Amino acid sequence: MRVRLDNSRLRQLHRRKFQSSPHGTWPRCNADVSCGGLTARKCAMNYKSFSVLTTLTLLLAPLGVSAHHSLAAEFRTDNPIEITGVITDMEWINPHSYLFLDVTDEAGDVVSWHLELLPTSMLRKAGLTKELMIGDGRPVTVRIHTARDGTATLGYILKITYADGHYYQLAAE
Repeated sequence: MRVRLDNSRLRQLHRRKFQSSPHGTWPRCNADVSCGGLTARKCAMNYKSFSVLTTLTLLLAPLGVSAHHSLAAEFRTDNPIEITGVITDMEWINPHSYLFLDVTDEAGDVVSWHLELLPTSMLRKAGLTKELMIGDGRPVTVRIHTARDGTATLGYILKITYADGHYYQLAAE
């Protein structure tokens, strides 16, 4: 014997399917909850679309974070140079600290270099403080990557060697 279901019976069975879920009561697309005037089937499709969109967002979010900026994008990493001068100040700030170094050029003029460092949290983890980085006022030799955009007095510090011979290796060469 064959049983024929009419459209109202099919809708009733379909609604019952969406009244409860193994993960709680959402999505709940029955007669009591309107879903913005959508049918139960369209409501379920909206739920699936929302799930797919959320999943894609979570998967693609790390790409934006890793695209913050790279060292090679801002500095020439292929040819580090060494400069010698006196540390005049340090900005102990995030996202990167800056060291200011007065360097005497070939003409005898003093030029102030702005040298980017690691974030303060990484410097702290290494046991460094602003006072340790500034030193005792004697000349230091700094190995740096120069700026890619051509800024003559901007660099990224790889290594600082102090007058007494101790040094801090802040990045790989």
